[in-house]
Amino acid sequence: MAARGSKPLVALIGTLDTKQAEYQFATSWLEKHNCNVVVLDASTRSPFEGPLSFDLGASSKLHRPKDLLGTHAFAEDAERSKVRELLREACLDELTSLQARGELNSIASFGGSQDTAFATSIMRSPTFSIGLPKHLWLYERYHAHDTTIRPGSHLRNGAKQDKSSSPAEEKDHKPMIAISMFGVTTVAVNQISDLLKERGYEPVAFHATGSGGRSIERLIREGFFASVVDLTTTEVCDHLYNGVLSAGPDRLTAAAECGVPQVVSVGALDMINFGSLSSLPSRIKLQNSKDDGPMHYTEDGTPVYEHNSQVTLVRTSAAQCKEIGEYIVGKLTTGLSRLQKGGNAAPVRILFPREGLSAMDGAEGVWNNPEARTALHGSIREALKSKASQSNLQSPVTIEAFEHHINSAEFAMIVADQAAQLVSK
Repeated sequence: MAARGSKPLVALIGTLDTKQAEYQFATSWLEKHNCNVVVLDASTRSPFEGPLSFDLGASSKLHRPKDLLGTHAFAEDAERSKVRELLREACLDELTSLQARGELNSIASFGGSQDTAFATSIMRSPTFSIGLPKHLWLYERYHAHDTTIRPGSHLRNGAKQDKSSSPAEEKDHKPMIAISMFGVTTVAVNQISDLLKERGYEPVAFHATGSGGRSIERLIREGFFASVVDLTTTEVCDHLYNGVLSAGPDRLTAAAECGVPQVVSVGALDMINFGSLSSLPSRIKLQNSKDDGPMHYTEDGTPVYEHNSQVTLVRTSAAQCKEIGEYIVGKLTTGLSRLQKGGNAAPVRILFPREGLSAMDGAEGVWNNPEARTALHGSIREALKSKASQSNLQSPVTIEAFEHHINSAEFAMIVADQAAQLVSK
């Protein structure tokens, strides 16, 4: 590696396939403030080429996944868990080499559960000397205003590491649109966010991890948003079936009750989130298997996916999807009470992607289940009809299905167009 003079060197560990913009921001800020940066891209999605473009100073460096894996034998079609372990070893090798040469001053990472588990497994290595600063930022640990309403400030504070000065408030008067996301809907959210920005809006992403859902509901009530794109409603599954990421019974109520227009979809309603595989509730009984891969099955054949050592996902069944659909309609139609009291109920457009609800679902997913998707769509449609007939009023909630996957470019365009239409009305 080229000599870096007397500038401190910060190593950033993360997944650029889902968080390139965030790592680019942190890298640029660190370089601007007299640091060199080594970015270790631990993305596990084939073909492991890394980002097409990433701006770096002359003395900083990006290690793409293929660069890191070059010293390790691996197959492009290997299980992600296997590739991730090889990337962990490769990142550890690179950081150990930097420290041995006396060049490493700090290690940092930020992200969700996957990045956290990966980065901390490296940071805890006895290889690194006591006193070497190791920083990890989790969106759950920050107040919602810091994480989402001022995302640039959040990343800048992280890049500053432990400096006490706080940044000046940034003024931005663009209409803000809340958007819910999860790792398995990140592709969709990135596309929708870019399209909304092109239309002059400021998308604000919330991770659907329980705390994120509670934050989005509270901030809607506080009047922060012109509209809501509730793409990823997965917290409902955890609320109904005792998963670990429930946002509670008030999820999906604030926008309707406050008259905020919203586009709603069914992102990640194909899964219930639990902790480690060994922590699954006793009612979920796994088949005995000698396979050490991430995919498991319950005794009744339900797919169970070990996402990492701390996160296990259970596929929702057709029967559960029917219940989920009915529950969601019950929450979204609370706005009907406004009509009955003479007020104006905000429009709610439910957009349903028939070809898949997440990166796990669909023709190329690990647990494609058309029957469950059909049950979910039918349940929502029938529940809406029932609610409308009971109220004798025209419902502000509509549903439309599309022959696209939730992460497709076509569906992203539809969502962005509908969201922009609602704001402009």
